[in-house]
Amino acid sequence: MKKYLSFSSLQARKFLCILLVVITVSETTGCATGNRKDTAWHGKDKLFHFVAAGCIGALGSRIAENNGASKDEAALTGISFALGFGACKELYDAYGKKTFWSWKDVAWDGFGGITGSIAISR
Repeated sequence: MKKYLSFSSLQARKFLCILLVVITVSETTGCATGNRKDTAWHGKDKLFHFVAAGCIGALGSRIAENNGASKDEAALTGISFALGFGACKELYDAYGKKTFWSWKDVAWDGFGGITGSIAISR
């Protein structure tokens, strides 16, 4: 049976630790709590987040694989790209457009990034 993501490597564990710290800091510093509107889990905006993050994740994964990364490392790189771009978009929403940060948008970015990265690297 094939493994889709191997979290046994030191790099993968470091990535997950850093991601946990970033989410914890964002939740506790007000980044996720200021001016929040109640948004739905579905809709046109969430589909856009999923598709865009899937494309970015696939691109990041392919770039990493073409530069010598293993399939697992390439998938993690693609997921990181997607979440990074998604976080930047949410920062723009919160501070540029003066609207709000949406964790639901970030979740859809994560779903799309995982889907695109794994689909392209397998």
